[in-house]
Amino acid sequence: MKKQILSLLIPLILSINTIFGQFKLDATGANDMRLRTNNIDRVNILTNGNVGIGTPTPNAKLNLIGDLSIGNKLTYTTLGVQNALNRNGSSRIYFSASGAIMLNGITGGVDGLMIFLYTAAGVTLTINNENGLAVFGDRIATHTGGNIINGRGGVTMIYDSSVSTWRIIGFADENTSWFLTGNSGTNPANNFIGTTDAQPLKIRTNNTVRMTVEANGNVGIGATTPTAKLDIDGDIVVKKITVPTTGAINALNRLSASSIYFNGIAPTLNGIAGGVDGMILYVFTSSGSTLVLANESISASVGTRIATHTGANVTISGRGGATLIYESSTALWRVVGVAN
Repeated sequence: MKKQILSLLIPLILSINTIFGQFKLDATGANDMRLRTNNIDRVNILTNGNVGIGTPTPNAKLNLIGDLSIGNKLTYTTLGVQNALNRNGSSRIYFSASGAIMLNGITGGVDGLMIFLYTAAGVTLTINNENGLAVFGDRIATHTGGNIINGRGGVTMIYDSSVSTWRIIGFADENTSWFLTGNSGTNPANNFIGTTDAQPLKIRTNNTVRMTVEANGNVGIGATTPTAKLDIDGDIVVKKITVPTTGAINALNRLSASSIYFNGIAPTLNGIAGGVDGMILYVFTSSGSTLVLANESISASVGTRIATHTGANVTISGRGGATLIYESSTALWRVVGVAN
């Protein structure tokens, strides 16, 4: 009777057997196995063989929810040529001694085994590609045919038994990585932030895309799918300077501003310095000011002069404005819009 009651109350029956000297913990029938501590499930083994640590529903052979820590770190202090580095069962190898190390081979490779190598500051680690000084089975196949990792570098390797070789699947060092504190000694011909395939570059803040550079070169600010060379979804604010000058102005210094406000009495603008091909400039006046745009005035030097749309001087009355664009082929500011 007691056995019948237990069979009704406990659907999971555990049996501990020793078969041929082996220890076996079974969940009989089509039932999952739960391993608990403090009455909380810690490890879950499903009937399909998936194992979950920290999750009751593992969707892979091993599904881990939580941090992964790889212990048994080997600190390596020997410098010089290493043809058969002995891992001593460690998956983490830290090269701590300042100086040069040439790594040709690593012993103890097992198919699928992953190891992590990293260096301290002041260490130069050279990993040679399939070097003949190492025995077959210990050699390393790099992704480029030979790498040098300086201080604060790291490498991830996996052993491939089909070719009896350690393969590099991850590589980073202080000369090939971008740091939050900046980089030095970069070469713009080779070092860049971006993509090498036909994929866009997305720049985010607060996990929101703020700027997009498409594979075709279109740039979007606020626009995630830019359709023009520059596509802005939002307001545009340009630098403004105030010019209180009265009288002739032969070479106005814009101070890198694209918006110029004139509040002096009757100024005459003969020239504007700092023109660059395609640059757009906005000039406007106060209610008590009258601005004269002089047409190709000889008082201004070549390269700073203004060409009006009328071929004569143009007067902009109070609270009016004009739009100018610089044309380098004629070295002139062209008036392309006037409002009075």
